[in-house]
Amino acid sequence: MLRASKKENLRQPQEKKEKKMKNYNRFDDIQDVQLRVYNRVMLMANLLKDFGPDASIGYAGLFNDSERKQMYIMQQYILQKGTKETKKAITREMEFSGYDAETD
Repeated sequence: MLRASKKENLRQPQEKKEKKMKNYNRFDDIQDVQLRVYNRVMLMANLLKDFGPDASIGYAGLFNDSERKQMYIMQQYILQKGTKETKKAITREMEFSGYDAETD
């Protein structure tokens, strides 16, 4: 199977990029609320960085008011504590097989 190079992917029409964005993960399968919201916020930040404000706003539009409020609170927490400390706080009580959240 042949794959397009990164340069060819950058040349895709804007409509194709927007269509792909609609398929981004909402992380609904994650049971832990803090981790689910953290993942949503980080994806939204990456969309902002990679595709601009319209993509980030479009992603936020996939959620109801309550979910967006959770995301706002998490963003404020990250701004106050930093990404590394937030990640530590969220994963502190979790157990990972073969993974040390404190060092990775």
